[in-house]
Amino acid sequence: MVDAEHNMNFLWDLVFFKVEETIFARPRGEFERSSEVFADMFRLPSGSPEGRDKEHPIILEGYKAEEFNCLLKVMYPTSYSLISGTNIDLHLVKEEWISILKLSTIWNMSQIREYAIHRLSTDLTLVPIEKIQLARAHKVSKWLEEGIVSLVNGDHRLTRKDLPTLGYDMAASVLLIRDQLPQSGALQINKNSIKCAKCSSSDTLLKGNHTCHNCRRILVEDEEFSLLPGSIVAGIPSEQLVSFASIQYLAQIIILMLEWHRRK
Repeated sequence: MVDAEHNMNFLWDLVFFKVEETIFARPRGEFERSSEVFADMFRLPSGSPEGRDKEHPIILEGYKAEEFNCLLKVMYPTSYSLISGTNIDLHLVKEEWISILKLSTIWNMSQIREYAIHRLSTDLTLVPIEKIQLARAHKVSKWLEEGIVSLVNGDHRLTRKDLPTLGYDMAASVLLIRDQLPQSGALQINKNSIKCAKCSSSDTLLKGNHTCHNCRRILVEDEEFSLLPGSIVAGIPSEQLVSFASIQYLAQIIILMLEWHRRK
């Protein structure tokens, strides 16, 4: 009898996992291709039968069977789960994509992780608090920025139930930045802080006292004045001008993000 030819694309070596009280059996190759963590695990020499049958599964401690099942839906989609009429869709809800993001981050499944971030960002709605929470938990920096900016802009009204997620320091910082934003778009600047950008001199460009041409009020050296976004700056095309209020606002956002990362 002539030996049959092996089709390696569909000759699957199963691996068995136990998550909580549930046994899962799936082709081993996809775990090796998708995850650096599992690829390294499977490369280790071992005479143990672990993972080779349902009596000796690889036990994944600290994980939920429901979350693992969500990840497997993406790793091993079926024609039933994919095809809906003439469209292809995995039919996963937001909570399932969050589970997929969580496990793909932990197990270094970069392609699946990026796809989960894409689906959560484009097809589903994340409120600012969710973005901040998920950004912290799963290292999605753009969601942290988007969430903080939305809170500071007032797109989401903070409530008492948001405090455990944000923390009191973060909530206070968001409210402080929001309160400090100039409503008129004008930026308050100390005269002594106006210095030359071309050299390293610490001297202010506005020495001495200055008088307002309209109200005749005298501005002393250490006094603050308002700089409007529409102010004309000599030698710079108008399309290159950026609102100084926006610069101050973004600087505060960046400081807040860095401070939060530092405290994690």
